[in-house]
Amino acid sequence: MDAQSYNTGLTELRTVRDAIKKARTELAKLEADRNKKIVQLASYEKAKADVLPDI
Repeated sequence: MDAQSYNTGLTELRTVRDAIKKARTELAKLEADRNKKIVQLASYEKAKADVLPDI
């Protein structure tokens, strides 16, 4: 491996790292939205606690 290949590889890794960070941020947002919805649905008096988390 030469210096150019090494630098190209590092650049590719940074791109992948940034994509992973973006995906994790989006996943965290989706999970937070899901949790808020579960809390809202759980406030219904006939809601079943064992059903909600699995949805």
